[in-house]
Amino acid sequence: MVLMVTKKNKNSSDIIGFKDFLDERDKKQPRINKRSLETNFELLTFLERESDRLGKIITVYDEKTHNIREYPQDTTIIAYQEANMIEAKIDTIELLKVKGSPFLKNLEDTLSAHFNF
Repeated sequence: MVLMVTKKNKNSSDIIGFKDFLDERDKKQPRINKRSLETNFELLTFLERESDRLGKIITVYDEKTHNIREYPQDTTIIAYQEANMIEAKIDTIELLKVKGSPFLKNLEDTLSAHFNF
C-alpha cells in the first residue's frame, strides 16, 4: 500500500486556478430572491386558508343535506306558510288603509313636506 504524502506549499500560485474556479462557480449559482420566498410563503398561506374555507363550506353542506334528508320540508307545510303570509299581508294593508293610521299620517307629512300638498 502506497500512501502519497503531499507537502503544504506556501506558494499560493498553485491554487490560483482553483480560486478562479470557485469564483466562477459562485457567480453561476442562482441567487435566492427574498421576494420570491415571501411570495411563496404568501401563496402557501393563501392555499391553507382557502383549504380551511372549502372545508367549512363542505361541512355546512353536509349538515344541510343531512337535515333535509332527516326533516323534509313537505309541500303542505310550505303551502300552509305561504297562505299565512298572504293573510298577514292583507291584514297589514287593511290596517294601514284605516283613516287616521300612523302610516297615513307619516305619509301625508312626508308628501306635504316635499311636494307642497
